[in-house]
Amino acid sequence: MDITQFSQINPPQRLLMGPGPINADPRVLRAMSSQLVGQYDPAMTHYMNEVMALYRGVFRTENRWTMLVDGTSRAGIEAILVSAIRPGDKVLVPVFGRFGHLLCEIARRCRAEVHTIEVSWGEVFTPDQVEDAIKRVRPRLLLTVQGDTSTTMLQP
Repeated sequence: MDITQFSQINPPQRLLMGPGPINADPRVLRAMSSQLVGQYDPAMTHYMNEVMALYRGVFRTENRWTMLVDGTSRAGIEAILVSAIRPGDKVLVPVFGRFGHLLCEIARRCRAEVHTIEVSWGEVFTPDQVEDAIKRVRPRLLLTVQGDTSTTMLQP
């Protein structure tokens, strides 16, 4: 294979309007094309501290260890659930799309006792339905999706 036959990657400009990927701000693109810095470099520590300070404002917290998780939304969900669920915990998951099923899958891998309530995709739960299930199951955790991009539904 002659690698000189391949051209540089130069994707056409597109307006991306889905849940992801999204168009990156030009400042982000410039930062991503700058020289790499190792994770133990003092400059990287400085950058991470700045980012953590900015995110404290976004999440309205004073917790100085607020940090980013570099990965997909699933990586963030797994990080949270692995930290929050103990084996044998009862969890309740209202399922109204693909991401409710994802919560169930991850909770089961954490060895939780998973209870679900389900509606057809394209519908959401009333507050009374969720409250009744909480009273019946008495879960340690309620795991729910607010906006399920697989169905475009918003759970109030």
